Amino acid sequence: MTVPSTNIEYMWAVVGGPKAGIYRDSDCPRMKCGKSSPPLPIAVQCISQQEAQLVCRTLQPIINALPADLTSCQLLTALRGSPDVRSLLHDNEGFHAVVVGAPPGVHRTKKSVIRAEGTFRCPKTRYTASFWEALAFVVVKGIEIDMPPLSEPTETHNGGGVAAIADGVRTLQVDADPRSPAGPIIYTHIRSLRGLISSQYIPHANSDLSSQVESRAQPLGGIVAQYLAAHGYGLSDVDIILNCYRKSSSVEPFAGEQFVMHLAREGLPVAEGNFLLAMIRRQR
Repeated sequence: MTVPSTNIEYMWAVVGGPKAGIYRDSDCPRMKCGKSSPPLPIAVQCISQQEAQLVCRTLQPIINALPADLTSCQLLTALRGSPDVRSLLHDNEGFHAVVVGAPPGVHRTKKSVIRAEGTFRCPKTRYTASFWEALAFVVVKGIEIDMPPLSEPTETHNGGGVAAIADGVRTLQVDADPRSPAGPIIYTHIRSLRGLISSQYIPHANSDLSSQVESRAQPLGGIVAQYLAAHGYGLSDVDIILNCYRKSSSVEPFAGEQFVMHLAREGLPVAEGNFLLAMIRRQR
């Protein structure tokens, strides 16, 4: 989205943390800034309420799927894995990353940056041509060595299917070879019931959340729990699946078709619901 020349009503999209939401330009909440500050929240200055809503719809689901005690590295990896994030906003005037200032985040005008610098003795900002570079600079707290490559490889997806349900889950150890023409190794995806959110390019980046997901999903059976954890579903998704399972288990025999349709209403494709049902029935 390109900034129009007149009649701009700036808004703030704040993602992550208890103050997440949309605010008028003068009402952005106070946030900690600097290298020692937590990764979230992040503020993004927008040219309209519609654009602010777009930013929140794109970034917040990714953040919701991450552990509460995430690091800047984990946040960067999750955001980097989403093409929607990297191409989220476009502005011929560029963007301004404010690491030390009030509020810290992605600003749209030099005037806003000057106001953000305020009385800080050592403000830290950067002008960038792209939204993604500005966002990444904010996430890594202005530490140059932690900045990701700004050009991303083209992603290709090969179709495939599951031939059978294994009796156990094996861990595949992969050594990423930077000379490989296939691009970076994807260690896991992060999903919601409605689809893929992002990809993880570093091993064990989300191991704590995966363990929590597997533990919470145990009532569905060990293999199902491992499946949901390995495929990057979040705790809220597991809670929805469990709720649908309990509703369908309240009658005898187990209402499998009802279970699948309950999940479909929550956004899970029917084909995936049928696969979950097959795994559950295999263990009953």
